Amino acid sequence: MPNEHRANRRFRPQRRWSLALAVALLVATGGLAETASGEAQRRGRARQQAGPRNAAQHNARGVELIGESKLEEALEAFENAIELDPELAQAHFNKGLVLSDLSRLDDAIASYATAVQLDPAYAEAHFRLGQAWYGKGQVQECIEALQRAVEIEPSHAPAHLSLGQILFTEGRARESVAALQNAVQADPELADAHLALGNVWGALGDVDEAIKAFGEAVRLAPDKPEAHFRLAVSLYGAEEYAEAWKHVHQAQDLELAVPEPFLDALRQEMPEPKRQERTTRAGSGP
Repeated sequence: MPNEHRANRRFRPQRRWSLALAVALLVATGGLAETASGEAQRRGRARQQAGPRNAAQHNARGVELIGESKLEEALEAFENAIELDPELAQAHFNKGLVLSDLSRLDDAIASYATAVQLDPAYAEAHFRLGQAWYGKGQVQECIEALQRAVEIEPSHAPAHLSLGQILFTEGRARESVAALQNAVQADPELADAHLALGNVWGALGDVDEAIKAFGEAVRLAPDKPEAHFRLAVSLYGAEEYAEAWKHVHQAQDLELAVPEPFLDALRQEMPEPKRQERTTRAGSGP
């Protein structure tokens, strides 16, 4: 027994020495460094997994801030989202919206371009990119972006409308008619599309089609004075003078200053009729 006890006492220092040697060898061969590196990688993977979720949260917060008209704060939120997830196309698009509102069109174009690069089927981003290009006076780039938007999403009525209006200003009236008809087909209730289509038909000399388009614009937006005036001009061209006067008066009731030369021309064809009472005032008797 005493010999066994002495043997055990001699063994313990040797165990401590062996452990110290093992640790030293582990450090020397990089084992501990590898363990630390593995922990760092694990944490990095955890941050990466959380990144997209946090990016979506920043993006959602930016949208809320836009609704509160806090554009600078919204911009910061979208930039935070992009930092966490650079491939989040929606964050780049939303950043472009804010930059457009801040009149930073060059930066907006860059953001929209990144959005469509990340998501080539992002029709709304192509549409907004086209608008930004037009704001910079780059008409061909604008047309190409709008054409891409409607190619991706044929039901995108505002893109058809914008394309039709720009084609008309570029002297491409027939192409404009096609685009505006597509806008009306995509959204028959879009009064501005009917109004724009009437303007193009009028420029092409097709009075009947102009009257139909302006009439639909008036039906959809009876408080739009320009629609009444344009319809009056077309009715004058069709020699429907009584109806023309009716819409002249409605335009004037909506506080549109109808040009005197047109009024004079209409008076030469038909004396101005007595104006009808618009509505009975609230609280007044019959």
